[in-house]
Amino acid sequence: MFGKIIIFLLMISASISGITSLLAEPLTINEAVRLTLKTHPDVKIASALIEEAKGNRMSELSLSSPGLAIEYEGIPDGEGFSEYEERRIAISQEFEFPLRYIWLSRSANIEVELARLESRSLLLDLEARIRQTYFDTWIQIRSNEILTEISLGAESYAQKIERQFELGEASRLDAKRARLEALEVKGQLKNAIRSVATAKLKLASLTGYDVSDVELVFSLDDNQIDTDRIGRALLDLKSTSNQVIKEPIADNPETAFIQAELELAGTAKTLSRTAWLPELEFSYFQQTVPDDDSEFWGVELGFNLPVWFWWGGRGDMKVAEAHEKNIKEQLAANQIDVLSEWQEIAQNLVSAVERYDLYKHDILPLSQETYELSIRSFDVGEADYFEVIDAQRNLLDVQLDFLETTGDVYSNQIEIDRLEGRSILDYENKGNEGDTRRKP
Repeated sequence: MFGKIIIFLLMISASISGITSLLAEPLTINEAVRLTLKTHPDVKIASALIEEAKGNRMSELSLSSPGLAIEYEGIPDGEGFSEYEERRIAISQEFEFPLRYIWLSRSANIEVELARLESRSLLLDLEARIRQTYFDTWIQIRSNEILTEISLGAESYAQKIERQFELGEASRLDAKRARLEALEVKGQLKNAIRSVATAKLKLASLTGYDVSDVELVFSLDDNQIDTDRIGRALLDLKSTSNQVIKEPIADNPETAFIQAELELAGTAKTLSRTAWLPELEFSYFQQTVPDDDSEFWGVELGFNLPVWFWWGGRGDMKVAEAHEKNIKEQLAANQIDVLSEWQEIAQNLVSAVERYDLYKHDILPLSQETYELSIRSFDVGEADYFEVIDAQRNLLDVQLDFLETTGDVYSNQIEIDRLEGRSILDYENKGNEGDTRRKP
């Protein structure tokens, strides 16, 4: 009979929760990411980085300002400008040797690409933060729901045992133990309620969206975790000792940034080697002689020869070559570090998925069945209340452990997506063929 009351109370609680869910506006994790990418200051910073680099490219490739000169010659002492013997108007322009503009343009384009990669990395970091914050909030809400259900059951049992104690049907120890269990769960519930409020505030600050009355919708089964691909990649890495960049982390944003820096260093080395090419100066002039109303014009092409290139130029070349070698070693070290980190996270993800499946299909159903069986056994007098408490506590622990395991899976998925340079929004296009990674 008492078991039916507990089930009835749980049904009422579920009904109330269902009505609240209907009233609340659902917010998926993908939508939370979109909201954040619309309003967060980091998005504007990422955009400004690219615009700044484009502006620098325009400045670097523009010619220097031309020179303009007006000369009056042969003016007698005490006379004005109109008494000149000869007037000369000239305009001149300096520019690099044409071949160097090709490499300067490449260098400027790489600078823009570096800004794009930095912007991309900033956005991926922001997305990882919002995904983790959203999931942490969902975990807190789910823990609150579990503790609410367990607290209802614990309180009902405590009241029943206390009545039985008053009638002499239960011992004082049973009544105290039941009340203690109810208070412990109630204390956990209060902490969970505060944690939910704190988590929602953090989520709202990131998204710029009021989530106080919003239903968070999450299911790990809806997330595309390609454990088969990860498993094959792990086996491939074990089968070779060659520590080179592999397909899973080929789009790592930090690695791509260093690769672009290496390309930039190579361009800088080429520019240092072409520094021996002369700078050019082109001038046009018009000359007027008023005595015979003669006018002349002419052009002038000058060369600025790097006479002392052997010292300054050779020094610049050595600096550029050393910088390129430095970047190469940084790239090699980065590839090793990222590959090692990916392997560790991938192993953790595979293990977490296995634990998740074990809890979902075996441990959690068995724990629920054990709890329900203890209630029925207690109602017919085949079990004492201590067995009910143990089963109830075990169910609570298993449910919370299952949430923790779910968190391990998703947190590792966030980290591995970040290492691979993937966006959660890419998964929406998973059905499309081709590369679905975020493009800079």
